[in-house]
Amino acid sequence: MKVGLSVTAPSSLPAQSMILGVNHIGIVPVDMSKARWFFGEILGLLDLGEANVEQQMVHSYTFSVPFRKSLRTLHPDENLVNCRLEVQENLGQTGYLERFLAKRGGGIHHLAFTVRNIGGCLAYLRSSGVEIISPKPTVGVHGHLIAFIDPKSTGGILVELVEELPFYEAQTHQENHVEG
Repeated sequence: MKVGLSVTAPSSLPAQSMILGVNHIGIVPVDMSKARWFFGEILGLLDLGEANVEQQMVHSYTFSVPFRKSLRTLHPDENLVNCRLEVQENLGQTGYLERFLAKRGGGIHHLAFTVRNIGGCLAYLRSSGVEIISPKPTVGVHGHLIAFIDPKSTGGILVELVEELPFYEAQTHQENHVEG
């Protein structure tokens, strides 16, 4: 039996031209200190720091796999990173992450994609019948603009869209909208 793939030309899919890549995977551990130890000390992932997002009641630790030219050598530009992991916990006793833990236990919470134009991407998704959780983009962990797609529209997966802003813009967004 032959298995065939059907490929649609990228120019015919507007969202495909807006999606730049995987931004991060959001993880909610049952034991934060053990998760930080495992990803940082045992796997040796790069610790990119931590941040609070008061608006979402989330504390996040970000790790990254170093970018490698091959399996044996690190890329000379150490600022390049592969996909990041955001290891998240609630700020306080209640919040949506606590509900997630109670219902599902620890695990992958969401998948985030970097997008070119979050407003245009959201407009396209809405016009395609996709349900959006965030009525408009909000400020995320690193001061970038984010929005979440309802899992009802994705087959049960929580998807986040991230528009990375230049450093100075992200800092301004973070200072004006996020305490921590």
